[in-house]
Amino acid sequence: MTRGRADKQTGAVKDIHAIYYGERASAGLQFTEGTLISRQGHGWSGAPDIYSKEQIEAWQAVTAAVHKANGVIFCQLAHSGRACHSDVTGHPIVSASAIPVSGEATGLNHEKKPYEVPRALTVEEIAVIVGDFATAAKNSIEAGFDGVQLHSANGFLIGQFTQSCSNQRTDGRVRRLDREPSSLLQGGACRSRRCHRQAACVDPLEPQQAPSMTWARKTTLRPLTLRSSWPHRSRLLGLSCSTALPLGSTRRAPYTLEQARAAIASVDPKSQTALAGNVGYTLETAEKAISEGRADIITFGRPFMSNPDLPERFRDGAVLAPDSQYPDWWVNDTAEGYITFPRATAAA
Repeated sequence: MTRGRADKQTGAVKDIHAIYYGERASAGLQFTEGTLISRQGHGWSGAPDIYSKEQIEAWQAVTAAVHKANGVIFCQLAHSGRACHSDVTGHPIVSASAIPVSGEATGLNHEKKPYEVPRALTVEEIAVIVGDFATAAKNSIEAGFDGVQLHSANGFLIGQFTQSCSNQRTDGRVRRLDREPSSLLQGGACRSRRCHRQAACVDPLEPQQAPSMTWARKTTLRPLTLRSSWPHRSRLLGLSCSTALPLGSTRRAPYTLEQARAAIASVDPKSQTALAGNVGYTLETAEKAISEGRADIITFGRPFMSNPDLPERFRDGAVLAPDSQYPDWWVNDTAEGYITFPRATAAA
């Protein structure tokens, strides 16, 4: 879940991030919020990055806090592509094709501005971005993360290549970026033994525009496919798949965990890749999905914001705290609404 609060000048996380992730270490496995691989892909002011020495060192405090509490944490690597504004990145906006997002982008100090028309990436520039992902994977391991997750959902760059509404390229080499996750994992870091835990986060039915998390009325949707050419499929630890509409809606999208299972099996029938479902689950629906074998993991986002001890509350049948207010999600830059939620035992 996007929480922000990183240093707006350096993109480095702060002491409060170590507290936040450390408090939630009982999850067993955590995925960070989208962490940007380059300044070009920096989505919005206050987002965390992982491409500089200062940023790597700042993340080390976070991973140390999680490991001290016996937790495991993966870094979710992302490039925003067209889902950002040049006011924030300082670079021209790029994407698969020169098709802008509808609506407004979040600029500096959360000021809203119309999305810009992105410049279509050249084949050579795509190769550079693939290299940036590989470098970010190396940086993640240096920062102490236990693995990496590729953010391929919510309208970010990889998703912009996999969706026909944002990709109208005619050069066959890069018609869709559903071939590119394999390239991202071919980077030096992921071919080495230092980065052998990789996962992917996908939104199989992604709306035309998702940065604002709104469901577009007119959109071209393409069901999730995994190419048989994926060279690292035996080493893909997990696939996280959104099976509900945005913002935690409990209304199911027309895509199921069964379809995601079939997609994985179509690549490798003997695959041991774990399938994680997310968005809109309760304890009961999560346990049902796992007990029925439809998912191996169910992930929780919004409930974890205001319930740092969510697993313990589930275990003990404790009442969950109400969801945090939207401004606390990522608009506010302070500790308030971030590390100010008490544990159930402290609230009793």
